[in-house]
Amino acid sequence: MKAASTAWQMNPEMGETLTDRKALVLGMGTTGVSIAGWLAAQNRSAIFADSRATPPGLEKVRAILPAAALSCGSLPDRVPDGIDEVLVSPGLPTDTPVLQDANSRGIPVHSDIDLFVDACNARIVGITGSNGKSTVTSLVAQMLQAAGVKAVPGGNLGVAALDLLAEDADVAVLELSSFQLAHSGELPLHAAVVLNVSPDHLDQHGDFESYAAAKARIYAKAGTAVVNRDLPGPAPVACAHEVGFGLGIPSPTDWGVINRDDGQWIARGSYAVMPVSNLQIAGRHNLQNVLAAFALADTLDVPLDGLVVGAQLFPGLPHRMQVVASEDGITWIDDSKATNEAAALASIESVEGRLILIAGGDAKGGELRELAGKLKERDAFVIVLGRDAQLFLDQLTGSCDVHAVSDMDAAVELAAGVAGTGDTVLLAPACSSLDMYGSFAERGDHFAAAVRKLQ
Repeated sequence: MKAASTAWQMNPEMGETLTDRKALVLGMGTTGVSIAGWLAAQNRSAIFADSRATPPGLEKVRAILPAAALSCGSLPDRVPDGIDEVLVSPGLPTDTPVLQDANSRGIPVHSDIDLFVDACNARIVGITGSNGKSTVTSLVAQMLQAAGVKAVPGGNLGVAALDLLAEDADVAVLELSSFQLAHSGELPLHAAVVLNVSPDHLDQHGDFESYAAAKARIYAKAGTAVVNRDLPGPAPVACAHEVGFGLGIPSPTDWGVINRDDGQWIARGSYAVMPVSNLQIAGRHNLQNVLAAFALADTLDVPLDGLVVGAQLFPGLPHRMQVVASEDGITWIDDSKATNEAAALASIESVEGRLILIAGGDAKGGELRELAGKLKERDAFVIVLGRDAQLFLDQLTGSCDVHAVSDMDAAVELAAGVAGTGDTVLLAPACSSLDMYGSFAERGDHFAAAVRKLQ
């Protein structure tokens, strides 16, 4: 922890009141490791359990809490005796037997986000949505930093929330997944946004309504609700203020786009803030992301000029519409972060000309019907791979030319064979990577490496 003068002060009485409380921690990944550090700082004892035989954070947890009991390979069906609190990692379904047992016995269940907000005296901005979360989280932090604010990004992006407590900062910008929100209480956020909601993670949430409801929880105790005016989505509940953003002409208090003689401008109400052409990131979906970032950052009453500088300098994030090669008139784009159908559709819409699409992986219960309709409208050649390759073949046959391959190297080789001058080869999987890779980043890196071999 930083010195007590920072904005991240912990309650000095917290250690005394929590020392005797024993926790059951479910999961030994990045979140579990951060919880271990938190428990160690509180001098608390714990039992850790993970369904994986060799969890990625096992050795780190063991080093941080040598006395903790560690169980790998399965989760208990019941909360062990002597446990006062269950701390859960994201991604664990709410109907997991041990969580149901805890709820039936009145044992508190908390997330790392709950622990973080209880300990943090800084203002917290929360960002969720099916797509664009990481971009907006990173962008808001950069814009605030450019405006002279000590801001740090984290949560579901990069640094675990509890690890941010070691930073000297005045604002925490948190990316929050549907899983984190489902397991968390009502979060007292300074400002919050649901960027968009489209079917995703239905294999774990059960249905779209449950998934959307988890996203909507971000507004429960937010001081300002930032709302996407262009898309239907969760309605803010009992927020003190509401600010909107969208690609149309904004109302006096909203953020939007206005047309001037010199082109399109980002605007707050009728006030022109900056030319759209000054952005380094392209596409309608990224323009929406920038508008959301301005709406969030502006709630902190910081100099607008600084926010503009931060927006203009933002280069985008890896594996998000990232050009990895442009040779012989063919453009190769890595959008491995397009892990659901809606994200892939946004990427496809931003590409002009003939498209060679590489897609596939774990569709997470998605049906891909919109993708089939979109590809039918254009000149497209689709290459599919991964666990749900057959689903793509079933849905896309008749809409476009579609072929299945065994792996990414084969996909890139086939794409190179059919691509010609003016074509774009786009990796936009519309699926999770976890059936074949450790992360979407690993998948994108494999794609880029395979493309480089062609040069």
